[in-house]
Amino acid sequence: MVRGAVVATLLVAGCAQIAGIDDTTGGNGLVTLHVTALYDGATVVEQPLDVTMQTASWFDSTTDDTYAATQTDSNGWSADVASSSPVAQFTLPDVPTPYTHLVASGSRDVTYPEVFYGHPSATPPPSGASFMVQVVLPTPIAATEQYQIAAVGAWMTDVLSATEAPVTATSIGPETIDYSEFAPSTPSPAAAITSADLVAMVRYTSGTLTGALVFPAFDQTGSPAPLTGTLTAVTADQTFTATIDPTTAAARYGALRPAMTGFAVTWGLYAAPGATIDSGAGIRLASGAPAMTDTSLTASYGNPFTAQSWPPLFEYVTSANRSSVAGGITIGLGAGIYTVTDTSANQNLSLPVGLPELVTIDQMPLNTDGMALALAPGPVDVSFIADQQSNTSYELTMYDIVVTGTTVTHAPVFDYVGPTTDFVVPAELFHTGHTYVIRASCIAGGEPGFATGDLVTRSLPMSVGYFDSAVFTVQ
Repeated sequence: MVRGAVVATLLVAGCAQIAGIDDTTGGNGLVTLHVTALYDGATVVEQPLDVTMQTASWFDSTTDDTYAATQTDSNGWSADVASSSPVAQFTLPDVPTPYTHLVASGSRDVTYPEVFYGHPSATPPPSGASFMVQVVLPTPIAATEQYQIAAVGAWMTDVLSATEAPVTATSIGPETIDYSEFAPSTPSPAAAITSADLVAMVRYTSGTLTGALVFPAFDQTGSPAPLTGTLTAVTADQTFTATIDPTTAAARYGALRPAMTGFAVTWGLYAAPGATIDSGAGIRLASGAPAMTDTSLTASYGNPFTAQSWPPLFEYVTSANRSSVAGGITIGLGAGIYTVTDTSANQNLSLPVGLPELVTIDQMPLNTDGMALALAPGPVDVSFIADQQSNTSYELTMYDIVVTGTTVTHAPVFDYVGPTTDFVVPAELFHTGHTYVIRASCIAGGEPGFATGDLVTRSLPMSVGYFDSAVFTVQ
């Protein structure tokens, strides 16, 4: 990620402690937290995030003393903390569901990123929004081709049906397509298209981009927006090569508890506006699935979005899965190891990152789905075992599994970033009678400033290993 324009005014006002020791003025010094908003759209917009309506505090992970924070400027807080290992705990306007954030980077001055998919002025789509589509094609439609309309920035996509893009046709349309047919391609809700976005029709053949048309920019209204022009063929004139070892990667999953099955390995190349923040959101250029016996990978692709300064981003992904049952409903859980990198040639995609193998709570292993846990009073110790220890940072994300009828939702409760695999979690984040799953992650690379508290700046390559714990209920 690009370093934000973070305001660093440190106004040391009376930071009242809300629990623990009485003396709040004789601590080890000031701690600060600043939040940078990163809007991942057709371009990346970076700006300080206003935290006026949010809350923050720090706590000592060894004594459980808690210190209230004072907002020192529009995007940050500070406190005077009597601790050598302060942990920041705060809220942010997360989309679509707010949850608690915790950071223990080892630094007393932290800059933290809040990523939004879209642009700062995003609004819901206007009522009745639609498109009048009429596109001339360079060749007749083949049965192996797929056509999509992608709104990059609004992050909405529509895959054209066989009726809208019939085989042997030399053009698409004239056809009216309602915006309600589009689906979000990121976690953000449906958004109106603006002139800050890029709308394109793209053609795929066997997973490779073979045609593209960028439409003139426009601000969406309730009237049909014209999407017209001639689609241009895309030539796969670039090549990415790398060394891979799917067999060794698959063997690493054998140690997971609970066990995972269904190992798979895939790759994808994307024209990514947010490549500078390690985001692969964008337009897919090529994709594939290596065989287990492959030791090398060659990907041919073309990138028609160089005028937009969207560099190609490569993702090499291995994964496995399992299912569990909550409230009588089957839920899917997973594990994965992946690398995000640029397209420089002859890379070794050895997946140099730890894979979490087992999560424990207060030394109790979460190795069997359906466990009922009675937690001791006070802070909860959550830790995990990883198969490799040379990582940049570690992360826990806990989800509340909520079953309503036949619908299951995974609502995030907290996300906790730290320098080790051991995390001290405030007890109030666990609720009796709730069913949870914890995703443990290791991150290697990608965060060059983590040790000094800079969580905003990003670099490539970055590798991540993650694992979903057993499902458990707090008694």
